[in-house]
Order: sequence, then C-alpha cells, then structure tokens
Amino acid sequence: MEFNGEIRPHDNLIFIAEGDDGGDVVCSVVLTFDYYGNGKSYIVYAVGQDENGVAELQANLYRPDSFVVNEESNQAILEVFPIEDAQDWDIVREALEQWTQTHRGE
Repeated sequence: MEFNGEIRPHDNLIFIAEGDDGGDVVCSVVLTFDYYGNGKSYIVYAVGQDENGVAELQANLYRPDSFVVNEESNQAILEVFPIEDAQDWDIVREALEQWTQTHRGE
C-alpha cells in the first residue's frame, strides 16, 4: 500500500508533554504528517533513551491549527490526542516505512 499523505521531518524540535507521574517529559519531534485518506494529522516523536542510546518512538494525533513553534527555543506547543484506532496505527507504520525508505543512507 502506498502512503497517501504529506510527511514533514523535523530536526531539533521539542515539545513538553505531561508524563504518567504528572511531571514534564521532553519529547523530540521526529516527523509530522497529514494523511489525505482520512484528513487526520499525526505526530511521531522520541521520548527518552535506553542504555544503548535508542529512543522510544511514540505517536499521537494532533490539531494542526494548535501547532505553534517558538523559533528561538525550537519548542513546539500543540494539542495532541491518543491514537485509539488500529487503522490509525497502520497509517503511522506506513508513514514511518515511507520516511525510512526515503531517508535511508542519509
């Protein structure tokens, strides 16, 4: 299946989310994308690193009109929503696969 959307990679862009314990969690934005088939917008981001330096990737839906970037601090402010639908997770996997294939070897 070919990905039907627009993928936007981000470098050095962060946002602050609330962790399970109520504390702040710094999240590094990997990419955002819009999927034309359903009109939804998604954000994929990295949270923390394990002992090998590998970050955990997470994804959410977000409202594009809430996405504001402070250029001085490279910090985004946005409203995110959990992904609860298996079809949405399939779309995230498609986007990551497309992005990985496009950026392999860079």
